[in-house]
Amino acid sequence: MEFFVFGSAISPKNVNKALSEMSGYAPIPLLSHLGFHYCKWEYNTAEMLIERNRNFTEFGFPVDVLWSDIEYSENKQYFVFN
Repeated sequence: MEFFVFGSAISPKNVNKALSEMSGYAPIPLLSHLGFHYCKWEYNTAEMLIERNRNFTEFGFPVDVLWSDIEYSENKQYFVFN
């Protein structure tokens, strides 16, 4: 078993850099993950989601991802859309 101790009298940034060099750097997230996400429980149809997206566009509100809760699905099964 190996143990590593990291420390720096200069800054925490140096500690993070040393740890990243040893263990690897974190990957950059997908661009869509950095945008504005909107989720609402109430939507049960594709038409409702399309209308909400249209409203966001009409009023100039930036939204990158629309999420639906489990209610959108058929018999509460993911990836089965009614």
